[in-house]
Amino acid sequence: MDKKVILDDGKIRIWYYDEFKILYFKFTGLTYGQELIEGMSKGMEVFKENKATKWLSDKGETPTMNKNDLEWNENVFKWEMIKAGWKYWAIVEPDKTSSKMLFDKFIKDYAELNVAVKMFADMESAFNWLKEQP
Repeated sequence: MDKKVILDDGKIRIWYYDEFKILYFKFTGLTYGQELIEGMSKGMEVFKENKATKWLSDKGETPTMNKNDLEWNENVFKWEMIKAGWKYWAIVEPDKTSSKMLFDKFIKDYAELNVAVKMFADMESAFNWLKEQP
């Protein structure tokens, strides 16, 4: 299973698996503000260019998003991804309770937009679920 490393700068890791049309995204360090927006925008760009439909978020080390990050996610990222054809989102559970609460809200919101969203305890299970999706 070949992956293309898009970004791995010590704070954000983005890989793309062409065979399965899966984009893997992980925060590996404290990231917020412009850095967060640029990283997520890069993931979105690769997602669109490859006509992907599946996004794997490894949220084990996700920091709590600030108000501006949340507004950007709500007003830009979400709608651009829906327009791009996002259908499946696998989330590896965040470590922090505050992040888990945020992702519970994301799951509800995206499900209403016809994105199938599932939370997993580990990356392997999340990846395997995405591989099974059309």
